[in-house]
Amino acid sequence: MVVRRSVAVPLLLDGNQFLDFLELERGYKKAKRLVVEYLVQNYKVRSASYFKVWHEVKDAVRRLGLPSAYAQQAVKDAMETYNAWTEAGRRPPAVRRVAPYVAETSWRPNALTSLSVRLMSERYAAELWPHKRFWLFEWLVRIGRAKRSSTIRLRRVKNRVYAVFTYEVEPEAGKEPVAIMAFDVNENTVVAARVDLKATVDRVSQWNQQWIQPSISIRVFRTDSGRLAKRYDAVRRRWAEEFTVEIDGKRLSGAHTRDYRKRVKRLRERDRKRDKVNKVAHELTREPAVLVTENVGKKPQEENGRGQKEPTAQTPDKADAH
Repeated sequence: MVVRRSVAVPLLLDGNQFLDFLELERGYKKAKRLVVEYLVQNYKVRSASYFKVWHEVKDAVRRLGLPSAYAQQAVKDAMETYNAWTEAGRRPPAVRRVAPYVAETSWRPNALTSLSVRLMSERYAAELWPHKRFWLFEWLVRIGRAKRSSTIRLRRVKNRVYAVFTYEVEPEAGKEPVAIMAFDVNENTVVAARVDLKATVDRVSQWNQQWIQPSISIRVFRTDSGRLAKRYDAVRRRWAEEFTVEIDGKRLSGAHTRDYRKRVKRLRERDRKRDKVNKVAHELTREPAVLVTENVGKKPQEENGRGQKEPTAQTPDKADAH
């Protein structure tokens, strides 16, 4: 079974190269919109073949000034959008943003650090931003475990252009677990206990009617998640107090103001917590192991106390008077 994976690598373009890409993006967008509108008007929810459509629209697309390779890719991209619309059966598609496809004749890699790509007017050599995942997949291509697609995409996000590579990767064969891991997540730490299966089995085979103590290694990962949450909570409280106003003797909380929401949106609390979780998970899964977890639910504090009854006052029975 082959798995498809995509990697977006930042492409370092200078001022003239970026302007040339913007011109290419505008021309590609016009060509795609032209072909989509033509297909919607003339084919009316009927399937279309590429060669027939290209023969019908190639003159109109070439008048836009696009290079031949990009003109053909724009027609293919428009046909994918049109065919997806015919299957979905919703309102006609609208072309708002595009990511130009680059055919194999318009680009080639230079080592693993740069890319030679043809844009609107000429071919440029652009540096690639160092990217571990991109290098990993390229290494898998060289050893024969992956295959790189001959076509890439150029996607613009604000003022940065990304080259999107697609790979077909053969998944690694499953490995037998060599250990059992149990972990406990606390407020600021994660404690993991590891039991080596091979060492434990060896001790069981040599058992001589005595207690067996398996080889357990305990590791403590410091996350400081509780301290991080308290810190960001203090920052939000300070900002809310800063934007709080008093009108007619009533205090209006600043937590509902537009300026407060704009500031809070820039906080990286969620990203930093996710980064800590990823680092701990990476350390726990360095080797194949059986992970022992506990299903505590979404709100364990509330669920733990749900089944407990409130203490009731009990009065001792009075002794019978004789």
